[in-house]
Amino acid sequence: ALGAKLCRPNATVWVVYGDGSAGYSLAEWDSLARHCAPAIAIIGNDACWSQIARDQVAFFQSKVGCQLSFTPYEVIGSAYSRSVAHVSDQLTTYNSTPVNGFLVDKAQLNQIVHIFDEVKRLSVRGVPSVINCLISASNFRDGSLSV
Repeated sequence: ALGAKLCRPNATVWVVYGDGSAGYSLAEWDSLARHCAPAIAIIGNDACWSQIARDQVAFFQSKVGCQLSFTPYEVIGSAYSRSVAHVSDQLTTYNSTPVNGFLVDKAQLNQIVHIFDEVKRLSVRGVPSVINCLISASNFRDGSLSV
């Protein structure tokens, strides 16, 4: 994300993660904030690292290490110098800083267009954002190869 934003500073950079890849990659949001190079992360959080669980369960009949709690990835925006709010808080800001961490679950799904508009506005202002979308596990890509 940082490289894309630095190469195309006027572009809106979006990164789509699963919860597993977000866990490994969100430290980049610290660099984005420090370099005023905003990007927007959208995380599909199924709390089971489906790419790993899919093969692990098939091969070993075990969910060990893949049956997880929902991680509040939306607080990454807060941790890297900004603020965070749930959508149900109607994008309230704290300490006069823009909200840039968003949690979306089934109850807030109707707010997703509003959230997308808000993160695009924040990006124009130089603020990176994180959207944590709680989703259910599925058999999407079942049978595909993950190595």
